[in-house]
Amino acid sequence: MGLKDLSSQQLGKLGETAVALELMKRGYDVINLNESLQNFQHADLLCICSKTGKMQPVQVKTGKTKNIYCGLIADPTTGVIQNLDEKIICPWVFVHIAESSTNDGETDLKFDFYVLLPDEVKELLKTAHLWYATQWDRTLTKDILVGVDVSWLEGGISKKTAHHPEYKSSLSSTSKDKWEKIML
Repeated sequence: MGLKDLSSQQLGKLGETAVALELMKRGYDVINLNESLQNFQHADLLCICSKTGKMQPVQVKTGKTKNIYCGLIADPTTGVIQNLDEKIICPWVFVHIAESSTNDGETDLKFDFYVLLPDEVKELLKTAHLWYATQWDRTLTKDILVGVDVSWLEGGISKKTAHHPEYKSSLSSTSKDKWEKIML
């Protein structure tokens, strides 16, 4: 079974597990809130610092393409995201998973982790979806599923085309492996 065979729910669980393992390697205790409470809102994991007892919720979003969907909806004419401030309350970890073949014909999974603070997530989503809704040469008629291009998580750009101007990520540098933003 490869990534293409996974449902979105299975892909999400894989991402949550990978983030939990990374946090445990860094010395944190981790509780998967979705295993304790059915689809806990606004956070997937609860990290606990074993030294201080401090707790930090973490939201995980996982994708296998260059666009990682966020579970949010934006207005098609304004790009305004519904309930953004209420839904982003803790650090987010975006997980990009890619497949590669090994020398013996097996398949390996490669995980890239991008860690953002709540204000960084909000600003990135606001600016990107304002650009997507209002700067493209086309008309949108239904709500937009909010996604993040992996290059934006690196502080990159979407180049100008005949259909839209350039978009520069609101992040000034990469968010890859910035685990210190979990702040425990």
